[in-house]
Amino acid sequence: MSIRVPTERPDRPPKTYRAVVDAAGDATIEISPRGSYVWVIHQLSVALPTAPVGSRCTVNLNGVYYCTAVATGDPLESSSPKTALRLWPGDTATIDWTGCPPGDVATALVIYEETLG
Repeated sequence: MSIRVPTERPDRPPKTYRAVVDAAGDATIEISPRGSYVWVIHQLSVALPTAPVGSRCTVNLNGVYYCTAVATGDPLESSSPKTALRLWPGDTATIDWTGCPPGDVATALVIYEETLG
C-alpha cells in the first residue's frame, strides 16, 4: 500500500497580517511560507486608511523592490499564474509603509495557493 501525499493545497483560506505604525511613522509586515511550501500569491491587498498624502507603501521580495502600492489601500493582483508573486522556501516578502501616523494599524490580506516545493 502506498500513501499519497498532497502536493497542492489551492483551497487555502486568505491570511491577514497586521502591524502597528511605530513612533517614526513606519510599519512593516513580513510574509513567508512555512516549511517546504511554495506560495503563489494571486492577490495582496494592503490597507492603512489613515495614511496621509505623501505616505508610501512598497512591497519588497528578499529585500529587493517589487512594486509600489497606494498606502491607504490597494489590491495588487495578478491576472495570470505566470506573473503571480511566488514565495519559495526561505523567501520573505515585506510590505513597508512610511510617513504614517504612529499607533495606527496597517493590514495586508494575502490570497494564495500553496504547493509543496
